Amino acid sequence: MLGISRGTVRSALQKLLTEGLVNQRPYSSWEVTGFSAKDAWELYTLRAALEGLAAELVADAIGRKVLDPELITGAFERLRTACEKLDGKQADIADFAFHKAVVASAGHHRLQTQYERVDAQIQMLIVVGNEVAGAITRLVAEHQPLVDGLLSGDARSAGEVFRANVIAAGREAVERWPVHLDENGIVDGGR
Repeated sequence: MLGISRGTVRSALQKLLTEGLVNQRPYSSWEVTGFSAKDAWELYTLRAALEGLAAELVADAIGRKVLDPELITGAFERLRTACEKLDGKQADIADFAFHKAVVASAGHHRLQTQYERVDAQIQMLIVVGNEVAGAITRLVAEHQPLVDGLLSGDARSAGEVFRANVIAAGREAVERWPVHLDENGIVDGGR
């Protein structure tokens, strides 16, 4: 129907499977992956760990003056521009690009590889999170402390700020699902 080979379709589906966006039923069919509140929470906590480590490495490198912060500040300025234009689609793209720029700037190949394994899912959650009323008007203010933490050169502080930011976004996202967090911040409920 689309004029592409079965091999191309299989290859595309394998990539989507690797990215966690589809599931395969053996010898049967493919289905789009659904996300429960537990799935979202796991992804946000994983993202917090990965981005927190990346932020520590980037801030340390900036502090030692071995990393030019232009990639980070440029990504932040693109986010600011999209938000000022109230362009939701570009803001989503710029938001995700900012976080990817931090991970890429860390200079840690294995960290980047792990991030890339879940980046399609992270991007999906960023888009969903930014659909909340007023989100686009808050993005710059929410990202400014992240940029400040990186530019400070204080690795520990930058890592803490990133982890706290992602965990807060995760809590907000999970609160919109029909389950609740327990007193330890663990998702109570699941699939």
